[in-house]
Amino acid sequence: MIKKTIIFCFVLLLMACEDEQVNRGDFVPPYFQLDSFILLQDSLLQAHGLEKTVQLNEKREELKSDGNVDWLGELDFFTKADINSPALAAAYSEEKKGDSIVYRLKKGEKNKVKTLTVRLYDDERPRSISFIMEKDNIFYHSETKGDMQIDANTGLVSAYQISGKQKVVFLSPLDMKVDAKVSKD
Repeated sequence: MIKKTIIFCFVLLLMACEDEQVNRGDFVPPYFQLDSFILLQDSLLQAHGLEKTVQLNEKREELKSDGNVDWLGELDFFTKADINSPALAAAYSEEKKGDSIVYRLKKGEKNKVKTLTVRLYDDERPRSISFIMEKDNIFYHSETKGDMQIDANTGLVSAYQISGKQKVVFLSPLDMKVDAKVSKD
């Protein structure tokens, strides 16, 4: 009897997992597909280099790489700003203003991405993508802003900027800035 009960529970568990996968497959992203855009840029930028300036508080460093850039790592903040998930499907309002689409987190909803703005060229290709992320609790406050520019002719990322502030209780605040330009090798 115990053996039959265990087998029955195991079959139920497998069926429950299968239904969850079907539900994810049926999900239609309601917002700009930033994650897919970044994956495409990763494959298209492989022959390009990067020049960037990184500043942490007062310490500043200039970096240059010719090819062999980890683009997914470089654009990771933008990947983290993707708002397409089943849990967030109704969490954002969408406002179209001129050449821009602005996604704002609705009042009462919770997510670190507060706004995502996509400016478009006349042919509906992205011109620039920007985001604001915030995370708060009683011990910690973090704010990150990002802006990415896309070249009209190539459709490739041409530059991006990221700035952030972190404040942990009892520690000095940390300011971070990244200013990067894509270079052709």
